[in-house]
Amino acid sequence: MHPPVADNTMIAVPKPDTHNNGTTTKATGIAAECLDKHSAGWSALTGNGFLKALRDGSLPDTMFNRWLMQDYLFVVEFTKLMGELFALAPRRDVPTLFSGFAAVRDEVAWFESHLARLAANGVQHVGVPSPDFVSVSTTPAELRGTPIAPLPACAEFIQFLADLRSRARTLAAGGDSAHAYRILLVVFWAMEHAYASAWGTLRGDQMVPQRYREFVDRWTVPEFEQYVTDLAKASDVAYAGASEEQRREALELVEAVVKHEDAFWAMVQH
Repeated sequence: MHPPVADNTMIAVPKPDTHNNGTTTKATGIAAECLDKHSAGWSALTGNGFLKALRDGSLPDTMFNRWLMQDYLFVVEFTKLMGELFALAPRRDVPTLFSGFAAVRDEVAWFESHLARLAANGVQHVGVPSPDFVSVSTTPAELRGTPIAPLPACAEFIQFLADLRSRARTLAAGGDSAHAYRILLVVFWAMEHAYASAWGTLRGDQMVPQRYREFVDRWTVPEFEQYVTDLAKASDVAYAGASEEQRREALELVEAVVKHEDAFWAMVQH
């Protein structure tokens, strides 16, 4: 683990252009445009009830365990999008994507170690997905054969990513690999930004109970913040030559990400 960040600075992204009178014009990049367009949704994500309850110590263990299991399922599916993204990536983005892939490899193992601990402590319904969902060769023995089922909001988010990957493959097969890459990248950035921003509200917060600080630290390190910033910049470059229709599509995709993220946080509280 890297050391936690000491301040509460939000993830940096390109800012919209403004006139001297403070009115906003067209954003300089797709990332800032998406943040500006869906500002209310982003604000709701950073103020979600799950993290508020985690901070004040009122979060029931059953809810935290539910989040841990469902987020693990999602991360495993998330890696499939990463693979297709990398296959389409231009050389300029390879270093950034590589750094993220290495981190997610470690993250999957980290999730599994926590799930194994829950299983060892007798928590029910803990395990990796069934073999037809995903095969993880390094799965701890304690978790094998005890599948977790995705809850509706998780399943819907996973399906959204599967549909996106299918569309990207269709675009690439039709000769438009550049746009196939764009749509995967902007969604990938939006998901990472959502996580960094939400957990970032707890960065360095001494009110967070000790048992949860490992989780806060994991998603608030400077390296992750820089990674999200780099993904925003890569998205801006990828959309620099996009048509207005393609930019509108990006806004719609990011809006869908915001809605799915909100539903995911809400799901684990019920």
